[in-house]
Amino acid sequence: MPCNPMLDPNLTLFGTVNATLLERTDGYGQVVVASHDIRPGEVVVVVSTSGVNPVPIDVALAAQERGGRTVAITSDRHYRDAPSRHESGKRLAEVAELTIDTLVPRGDALVALGGVDTPAGGASSVIGLALINALMVETAERLRERGVPPPLIPTMNLPGGDERMAQLTARYRDRLPLLRRA
Repeated sequence: MPCNPMLDPNLTLFGTVNATLLERTDGYGQVVVASHDIRPGEVVVVVSTSGVNPVPIDVALAAQERGGRTVAITSDRHYRDAPSRHESGKRLAEVAELTIDTLVPRGDALVALGGVDTPAGGASSVIGLALINALMVETAERLRERGVPPPLIPTMNLPGGDERMAQLTARYRDRLPLLRRA
């Protein structure tokens, strides 16, 4: 439950600006982080398949300046020779405290189509989501091992789910902007 996505629509296909150009803009990641309440010791997961654009690198660095612990999900091995676009010359894997290498191939696609130069079937989104889910499950297990009930989101389609969700929402509302109106 206590997971706070740093969503910026302009860094997606749903924004009002060119997301590719914005992701390549030094300093914008600092603006994203400044919009969130990152506290010392909190974990910030930064996902970027290539790890070479300024925004994810700036997010990791700005989170660290606030005392956040950083985890990168990137394809470090397959993009190792791609030059960084960040002013420091570093890639995401070089600035994060922990890197999880997705091994997603260069170009982020898995299926070669006969007679077509560009492969199809992007993999980074699915693999990144699976890794984030695995991190959540491992965190829940470690909390359980310490005797701390993990604050897992219940299904609200089974008896007691609505009540459990209401309890969690009340507990975490002040830290999670997406719940403030829930």
